[in-house]
Amino acid sequence: MEFRAAIEIFPDDADAHYNLGLALDSLGEPDQALGEFRRAAQLRPASSLIHFQLGLSSLREQKPEEAIGELRQAIKLDPTLTEAHYNLALALAGQGQLPAAISEFRQAIRLRPDLVEAHLHLGFALRRQGKIDESTEEFRIVVRAEPQNPEAHFNLGIAMKAKHENDAAIEQFETAIRFKPDYVDARYNRAILLREKGNKELADDELNKLAELSQFRQAVSQANHMTTSASAHLKKSEPDAALDDARAALGQWKDDPLAYYLIGVAWAQKGDASQAQQNLDAALKLQPDYPPALNELGLILWQDGNSKGALEAWEKAVVLAPDYAEAHYNRGLAGLRIGDTQRGMQELREAVALKPDYLEARLNLGLALQHQGDLPAAIHQFQVAVKLQPRFAEAHNDLGLALHEHGETQEAIREFRQALQLKPSYAQAHYSLAQALQKIGQGDAAAVEFQRAQDLSHGQLPN
Repeated sequence: MEFRAAIEIFPDDADAHYNLGLALDSLGEPDQALGEFRRAAQLRPASSLIHFQLGLSSLREQKPEEAIGELRQAIKLDPTLTEAHYNLALALAGQGQLPAAISEFRQAIRLRPDLVEAHLHLGFALRRQGKIDESTEEFRIVVRAEPQNPEAHFNLGIAMKAKHENDAAIEQFETAIRFKPDYVDARYNRAILLREKGNKELADDELNKLAELSQFRQAVSQANHMTTSASAHLKKSEPDAALDDARAALGQWKDDPLAYYLIGVAWAQKGDASQAQQNLDAALKLQPDYPPALNELGLILWQDGNSKGALEAWEKAVVLAPDYAEAHYNRGLAGLRIGDTQRGMQELREAVALKPDYLEARLNLGLALQHQGDLPAAIHQFQVAVKLQPRFAEAHNDLGLALHEHGETQEAIREFRQALQLKPSYAQAHYSLAQALQKIGQGDAAAVEFQRAQDLSHGQLPN
């Protein structure tokens, strides 16, 4: 990604390390992000924002002591940083330091009275301290701010129940259930209070329904466990094991769209397009707005020669999930292949913007730019690809070809040699190197590389 390149040029730039940390965090690499934030804090110790982000990252990584220290430092540098007070309070509450947590929640609320989350967690902290009246008032504030939030009504109901205001508690539980009909905890507490009021028949009926709901949720939980296992098998290209797990998931929950989707992907890995499409269609029948299934269906339809159906599937996927990089990538490749270059380039750029480490998208965007004659832009994409995967020989070869076409022959030769160092049997790189050597007048060396290319490709490359 670009931020890594910036750090290579400016290794002591706090902003570069901070921005790389943010990017890594968004890409789901919290350990690496934490390291970048630490380095940024070392380089710029007077930045409240950097200490705050380091505190947040430490909190997410279950490092509460470091989080507390960094968040306190952020507050010391900027006492008006509301989110720092709030997150410090969360960290302190998690460590059981309730008086200090309550103080920080109150400070966050003084700075920003409409911070609903602070009122909510202050209510929890006060309840843990046995301060029921104060906690009830905080939950009332949350309900007023978010009158359609079922959790807010539930928490207020629990506070009322603790105060033995059972009618008011039942009213809050019923409101929570109205907004969230499958809210098990609200329904259970309502049933218990109804029984206490003497409504045994109604309470028992509710508890029986909850038992059925609990069994269903247990089945769904078991199905989720099996689909997680199936996904892991697919990542390792083990379609038969994935099929077994996904079918077991359907045994637990017959209407699980994810299980049908995974079965479809497994059949695609096995090369059976008909079975793949049948199961993807089943997934989409259960959940029509399922972007991964639409994306996979697009691939199946495209391979089957149904370009119109594939394009429709990808179009729907990117409309439903505008941040779904893979669907933008496939729509972009399809656009290039049917001659819609403008749309194809637009979608490839979108895929790269959404997922900066998307190697295939960068390489294909680079190839498209090179084909259009925009060599500097193509070279940039290949250079980023090489930084992302420095041991990927094909990326070095693509970069070399663009450099060669741009007249940077010596730089191209370095890339071709790097590709061959990584993959000595790479016939295309031998051929590319031969052409570059020939251009700078090294005919004998070029002849050797041409011969190696011929031998490795069994005569498939031109002389």
